[in-house]
Amino acid sequence: MDMTRLRLAELLRLTRELFSAGSPDDHNDPIAAKPLEKLDEKLTAGLCMIAESLGSSEDAILEVLRKAKVEIRRAGRTSDIPRLLLSRMPDFVITGPCGDAARVARALSDAGYKGPLQPVGEASQNHFLPPPGIRVLPAITADAVDTELFAVLQEDGMARGQDGLVSVDLTLAARKRWLQFWYLPKINLRQSRLQGAELVPRIHHPRHGVLEPGRFEITGKDELRVLGYAAIRAAVRDWAAFDRIGFNMEFSINFPADAFHGSEVAALVDGVRPISRRWKGLRIELDAGNQAPNQLQIDAFKRSLQAEEVTLALDHVINAGQIANRGGQFAEVKLDGLLITGCADDREKQRTLLSVLAAASRNNSHLVATGVSRLADLRFIMLNHEAIPFGQGPVFSPAVSRTQFVKLLQSRVRQAGAHT
Repeated sequence: MDMTRLRLAELLRLTRELFSAGSPDDHNDPIAAKPLEKLDEKLTAGLCMIAESLGSSEDAILEVLRKAKVEIRRAGRTSDIPRLLLSRMPDFVITGPCGDAARVARALSDAGYKGPLQPVGEASQNHFLPPPGIRVLPAITADAVDTELFAVLQEDGMARGQDGLVSVDLTLAARKRWLQFWYLPKINLRQSRLQGAELVPRIHHPRHGVLEPGRFEITGKDELRVLGYAAIRAAVRDWAAFDRIGFNMEFSINFPADAFHGSEVAALVDGVRPISRRWKGLRIELDAGNQAPNQLQIDAFKRSLQAEEVTLALDHVINAGQIANRGGQFAEVKLDGLLITGCADDREKQRTLLSVLAAASRNNSHLVATGVSRLADLRFIMLNHEAIPFGQGPVFSPAVSRTQFVKLLQSRVRQAGAHT
């Protein structure tokens, strides 16, 4: 019991270090500088003002705005602009071309607006010097409103998903280099040390800050392939940088396996993997909810990747049936946060945990408790389930930017040096 208390105290110390990984220097990191907890307030803005008449294009423009779920406000004439901006500042303004656009830009600037102005009309007429703070976009011709205006709204972060919040096209984000990967630390519960990290995708939008995967617009396998390839490159590329500061860690990625053939992934890893023998390989996590009917495909996928030192993990596991009879397909089984949260008090979850642990033991799979958000649950796991050696979740650290993660590792190297 005393040893468990000591390990828990050490874990809590590690937790404090992880949470304080940022520093005043983080203002140099465009992602780290944005507080995540404040971003949701911005995601509900989405107000577009139509300034003056748009003529024959107006019906098509209104239809695009409705499709993008953008709130609309009208300024019947230029003199209405100061009053409308005083009550609420829009995020985007659409106007007619030529003289209309120049006059509207001046009125917007005088009223304090700083943002994009989208003229609709002949592009050849869109030649004027905008006031400071007004970003005049290339004019869209009337016959191209259906496609081009929606693309502009998406790019500027104005388009909304079904829930009315910002959704950003993943392919666009990759092309604009907005797609980045943050690091979710994995903690060794027995040794109270950092074991590795899972790379989790984020979009850093210039207007809306850091967006999590729920805000990604993914319409098919093409976007999933973009995400999968980017994750593999990031995980392999960053290994050498972390190894240089003394941390040879195994990185993992959550991967849409149904969008790839195993041979494709093997070829990509082979092209970017480090030459060093110190490389621990890459762990690819597959979603347990999608794997039950695809056992043969998983076997083939695994065989294709073995030569590249890629191992598989089964993620989002909530019951023993998802890992029964797997025959060692998965080196690691990640217990979903839904099963972990409240396990200290919930007898049903405790019974489920026992059955999952038994199934994992039969398949020689290591276990990771994910989504650990309560100290009571962490204490319960450490006291009662030594067969769960690893943990992830808010009680240790949220996902952090690359800059924050590097600083965390460097600080631990300095601390280790100070004690030698």
